Amino acid sequence: MPPLIPSLAGRRTFARAFLSLLLFELVALCGEWIVHQVEYLIVYGTRFQAVMETTPHRYYMADSGSVLALGGTAAIAACLVMLYGRRHAISLLRARIPARFHRLVPTTSPQLTWRAVLMTAFLLAACQVAIYAVQENLEWMYAGLSAPGIWVLIGSQHLTVLPLHALVALCGSVLLWTLSVLCRGSESTLEAVRVLAERFGGRPHMSGRFPPAGHRLPHRRLLRTARGLRSPPIAA
Repeated sequence: MPPLIPSLAGRRTFARAFLSLLLFELVALCGEWIVHQVEYLIVYGTRFQAVMETTPHRYYMADSGSVLALGGTAAIAACLVMLYGRRHAISLLRARIPARFHRLVPTTSPQLTWRAVLMTAFLLAACQVAIYAVQENLEWMYAGLSAPGIWVLIGSQHLTVLPLHALVALCGSVLLWTLSVLCRGSESTLEAVRVLAERFGGRPHMSGRFPPAGHRLPHRRLLRTARGLRSPPIAA
């Protein structure tokens, strides 16, 4: 069964697993922000800008959108830089492997499965819907109105909310899994090439000179005067 959260940073350590979870939450927040803006644009149409400027949205929506855009761009850029660095390291290590052993370098990478994409999309959509419902109810309460509860999702004016969440969550899941597959594939290839380079090409810090032996040999003069077990007596 594939994992629900793609391992963009890996799961070998707690820090890597936590970073993968943070990236998942970042995608969920970005998806919720996009759905919120698109839904309000559908509902209010030409009055969209006026609503954004006269409701509690004016206090945080623009700033939060800038922060989320900056965070998402930085995360994608970091993944691309890491992939480029690994590709460069793989090419350098591959050059140290004899040509007859290049076939041992793995060329396949983990495949993107639609089952994993759909499972992650479902989890993303659930997170986005929960954040959206809480946000909408808090905004109504801040404006001095009674909280509408679940009707912000299934009301007659919000029939497009859940389909939008599903569509945006699917796009976010495809993005997460694509980056995860690329990162895992490059990591496994780099590890394999590093092992082959150390096995057939030597370590980078090794040179052609070898350190002296740890033991000392006896002097030749001592060997000449040494008597064997069957040597004749000295007087002879």
